[in-house]
Amino acid sequence: MLYSVVPILFALLQSIPVWRVTPDVRIGSVDDPDQAFTGAFGVVVRNGVMYSVHENEQRVRMWDANGKLIREIGRSGQGPGEFAGPVRAGWKADTLWVWDSRQARISLFKPSGEFVRSIRAIASSMPGAKSSSSLMGRSLLADGTLLGQPRLGASTQEKGATSNALVRFRGNRGLVHTTL
Repeated sequence: MLYSVVPILFALLQSIPVWRVTPDVRIGSVDDPDQAFTGAFGVVVRNGVMYSVHENEQRVRMWDANGKLIREIGRSGQGPGEFAGPVRAGWKADTLWVWDSRQARISLFKPSGEFVRSIRAIASSMPGAKSSSSLMGRSLLADGTLLGQPRLGASTQEKGATSNALVRFRGNRGLVHTTL
């Protein structure tokens, strides 16, 4: 029985199209850790410039269309424009936003990388949330509110609550709306 199946499988495998991948642009350098493109948690592109979010290095890197490093945004720290755990980025109009999960805040930057301001998310008004750091930011909406998901404590999960709820926060003023 096995011998009759092998020619059929072989014919099927030969009929599968093969894709050839050729690099257009090489980004970063394996020889220079300051220009490495490793551990990127998020990538957004605007006007031919790519912004890559690197949690381990606590920074965002800007790359031109040829893969050359333009500059780095932020550094490790808790001050304005600094990161402890950047994991997500996006655009709100002409402003780059970067979600820092360890500091529960969004930092806003001009397309050039210049720091504008930070918005802190206060999740303590969400039932079951342990602290402001228990919110995982998902997106900055056009109206300036933050869409996120609470990270619920173990005791709340034992009572049947799930962390699938989405919540909207208006910066430092707290909870706007919840949805399941």
